[in-house]
Amino acid sequence: MQKIVSLLQKGLVTADEIAGKVGVSSRTVYRYVEDLRREGLPIDGEAGVGYLMRPKREARHAD
Repeated sequence: MQKIVSLLQKGLVTADEIAGKVGVSSRTVYRYVEDLRREGLPIDGEAGVGYLMRPKREARHAD
């Protein structure tokens, strides 16, 4: 899963591209993405379009 997270952090990537680089089916990538979202990772996108991970927001401190 770490390799998938790494790919998502680089920008928009399709499930087919991820599948080819990780050696699993696109359907498996869809399941992994849903699992990662449930774990709280900020992943945008959808099947057929592509996915990417939003950067984490930094905590803002009140001065």
